[in-house]
Amino acid sequence: MNTVKVGMMHRADHLRRFNLYDPEMIFAEYDLLLQYLNAGLTGYYIPDPLFVYHRRRDSQTGDSARVKAGKEELKDKHGEDTEIRGYQI
Repeated sequence: MNTVKVGMMHRADHLRRFNLYDPEMIFAEYDLLLQYLNAGLTGYYIPDPLFVYHRRRDSQTGDSARVKAGKEELKDKHGEDTEIRGYQI
């Protein structure tokens, strides 16, 4: 779960298979990644930085209550503790 979604590429057939994103989820990108992992899919890690990500105070992850709610939502849906790296500004 130690990822930043904007740094990922997806196979179109995988996105179609898993119905893209659940727009009702707070962390829809992590939900999709958990679905991939639960289906036995694997990915590749490229250690070289390919972009610079700037997190703003008003971003989704800048709100600790929203982050907590998102973690609970993932736990409820996937039935497990879900680790998401801490987001502190």
